[in-house]
Amino acid sequence: MAARYADHLIVLREGTVVTSGPPAEIISTELIEQAFSLRALVVPDPVTATPSVVPHRGGGLLD
Repeated sequence: MAARYADHLIVLREGTVVTSGPPAEIISTELIEQAFSLRALVVPDPVTATPSVVPHRGGGLLD
């Protein structure tokens, strides 16, 4: 949701900044996995064309 409405994001993992910048430039499957230990697809939001994160079905959190 933040990527849909914000112009600038700061991504944290355990209180440490992983990256920051415009959502379209920083949100990726690799970043979601690194920051949140979550397998997901990043696809354009059908309304705003901003990045939208879709968790893999059954993928859950990484071990």
